[in-house]
Amino acid sequence: TESGVGPCDEGRTCCAGGCTDVRTDGDNCGFCGTTCAPGGDRCSDSACHCGTGALCDFIYTCSDGTCG
Repeated sequence: TESGVGPCDEGRTCCAGGCTDVRTDGDNCGFCGTTCAPGGDRCSDSACHCGTGALCDFIYTCSDGTCG
């Protein structure tokens, strides 16, 4: 559903764009509005990651799964 229109299914959270899974959504990772870019390219278990590693340090950008 759209934000504020109704309850989300179990395991999903109502964010500004509608219901989402904050455990895997790169635009709402862990919490609504928490984006993974530019330091990460994916969200897994409510945390941003770059490729198979951790989130890049703040001075680096994740590109093709590596920090650079």
